[in-house]
Amino acid sequence: MNPVVNATISGANFTATVPNGTNRSNLIATFTASAKATVKVGQTPQVSGITPNDFTNAVTYTVTAEDGTTQNYTVIISEAPAPKSSEKAITAFSFNGLNPVVNATISGANFTATVPNGTNRSNLIATFTASAKATVKVGQTPQVSGITPNDFTNAVTYIVTAEDGTNQNYVVTITEAPAPKSSEKAITAFSFEGLNPVVTGTINGTTITATVPNGTNRSNLVATFTASAKAIVKVGQTLQLSGTTENDFTNAVTYTVTAEDGTTKDYTVIVIDTTKNEGFLSFQVNGINGVVVNNDSIITITVPDNTDITKLVATFKVQSTAVVSVGDSVQISGQSVNDYTYGVTFVITLPNGEIKKVKVIIIKEQQSGLLDLQNECFVYPNPTKGIIFIKGESGSLSIIVKDLQGRKIYENQNSNYFGEKISIDLENIPSQILFVHIINNNIEINRKIEVIK
Repeated sequence: MNPVVNATISGANFTATVPNGTNRSNLIATFTASAKATVKVGQTPQVSGITPNDFTNAVTYTVTAEDGTTQNYTVIISEAPAPKSSEKAITAFSFNGLNPVVNATISGANFTATVPNGTNRSNLIATFTASAKATVKVGQTPQVSGITPNDFTNAVTYIVTAEDGTNQNYVVTITEAPAPKSSEKAITAFSFEGLNPVVTGTINGTTITATVPNGTNRSNLVATFTASAKAIVKVGQTLQLSGTTENDFTNAVTYTVTAEDGTTKDYTVIVIDTTKNEGFLSFQVNGINGVVVNNDSIITITVPDNTDITKLVATFKVQSTAVVSVGDSVQISGQSVNDYTYGVTFVITLPNGEIKKVKVIIIKEQQSGLLDLQNECFVYPNPTKGIIFIKGESGSLSIIVKDLQGRKIYENQNSNYFGEKISIDLENIPSQILFVHIINNNIEINRKIEVIK
């Protein structure tokens, strides 16, 4: 046995303690007896260092002297107790009473966990796994997994004491998740407090309408509005402050409300002056806003080149009870289909019986130099500040330029054209949309040119 275990002799009693885990059922004793004596256990002769015995219980050695006298010795072998454990770990930590269960993250002696927003951290019960023979306390309070509550508003120190009396501290920090960001993005009230009497808008879905007194200057009105608590409101890129920010309400104004979570909702604000012969309050095609020109009688919309303008659906707003028609067909916003190849004239019958005609022109986007693929004929630049150039193939060339009312601005008929560049002076023409009609060698080309001053 390593190390050697020596018995303690007390009269006829021998005692020894062997290491914990020693198999005492088959131990071999080494002993010294009187020179001419014999030694037995029961009837079994004993040879020192050779004969095994079961020392699970006390064993009696009988020593017989040469003269036949005997002496009994009682040998008691005990097993040393197991060494006390030094294990003092917490290997798992969670809050099983929460839904869903929250498991802590263990990093050395630091435990961290985030509980749902609104959780009462002052009375949480932890479920934990500690070393088998260890005890756990918070302060002087013994901890029982799944039973003992603690206040986790601040960090809590768990003290784990091993069987051998050594300690390990674990710091548990529980944080509360932030409140989810609000998705609220509503305008719930809208008025013009600076007018006398105050004008309160009517909110219907995402459309806000307000009728102001006759002759009100709508170009610099200040709106007072109520929006969702954590939302911000803009018109374009301009932040809106209720009761402070001015806007031009001559045409419809779009208020964009952005919720705390980043989602948005658009409100269209329409301010009506009943004394004015107002046509469309707003007009869109494919989500593109129309541009009002010529005192509200013409609206232009520029669409991508590949747009099929023969069957477009417009979304528009007019005064309440106004009726919109194209020819004999009553128009329904977002439903009625029209062919805009040559423009569409809308007739609006206002609530007071007046008639308003608005022509809508759809313009396809074009590059500054335009090449007709059927015929090498260029029309450029577009837009122009006053001069456009046309260059086609040699032969015959006819050019007619008209404005939106169909009035002829320029005409050139040339049956003996040699392919030279032709310039058309539009310096005296104000900003507007013009139509260029070209016939080059019997190939007809139509272009819309924007004059910008």
